[in-house]
Amino acid sequence: MSMKECPVILNNDAVTVIQYGDKKVQIPSIKKDVKTVMIDYKDGHYTVAKKQEKPAQKKKTTKKKETVEKTDKTETL
Repeated sequence: MSMKECPVILNNDAVTVIQYGDKKVQIPSIKKDVKTVMIDYKDGHYTVAKKQEKPAQKKKTTKKKETVEKTDKTETL
């Protein structure tokens, strides 16, 4: 399996043509307006793949401190 980022040569409602190395490959329309796509090539078949994203960084979590204000409530009669 080989994955490459390929430039889009033609993209319309019916087909998309990409440049995969020295070959022009026609695939069904990706229906997106993009300049490049990630293509998987395996066993003679070309498929559009999602771009691999960087792993999400874990957000540092903090506990919210709660403060309780003491008020002096006295009743006067």
